[in-house]
Amino acid sequence: MPDEMTSPGAARLDAPPQLAQAAGHFDAAYATDEDPWSVRTSWYERRKRDLLLASLPSERYRNVWEPACSIGLITVELAKRCDRLESSDVSSIAVEAAQQGTSGLSNVRVRVARLPDDPAPYEPGECDLVVLSEVLYYLDEPNRIAAVDLAASLLAPNGHLVVVHFREHPFDAHCSGEQGNREVVDRIGAPLVHHLDEGFVLDVVGVD
Repeated sequence: MPDEMTSPGAARLDAPPQLAQAAGHFDAAYATDEDPWSVRTSWYERRKRDLLLASLPSERYRNVWEPACSIGLITVELAKRCDRLESSDVSSIAVEAAQQGTSGLSNVRVRVARLPDDPAPYEPGECDLVVLSEVLYYLDEPNRIAAVDLAASLLAPNGHLVVVHFREHPFDAHCSGEQGNREVVDRIGAPLVHHLDEGFVLDVVGVD
């Protein structure tokens, strides 16, 4: 497992954190290291980001939702491809960093929110792209289902849901990335794009 996927700064756990513990768990990681997953520097993260952007079927989107944005590196790139981008993270420390990194982007709003139980920034059918990156495996099964159903409900006809995760099972996660992606495909339908390699799994699913 790459070092950047082992949540440096977060205490080793006997069990993955439940939803109510998520903010404290991830704040602990960011408080110890402002970039605990090395998203600015690691080849894994840079390659994943480039492939995610290249896999988007549309050149431009109207309304995009990116929960679990971390410190906002994907956020900056998504902002170039859309009219409005709503991003969020459960960690207030990560959100502050993402806000600083996107402060000059008038089409971006970043806020603290917990997936899936905090209110979504869009009404059903109003969004045409949702990006779930490195987040589903940190939710237990009922909350993974709720998050995927919420994302699907927000998407307009012909909208796209992107799901990308580290393939394996991080110590602080409830399942592997492959399982998280497979559950999305099983629930929504065959992907328009599927990429699997030694590092990560990515699926782009279309919603009719």
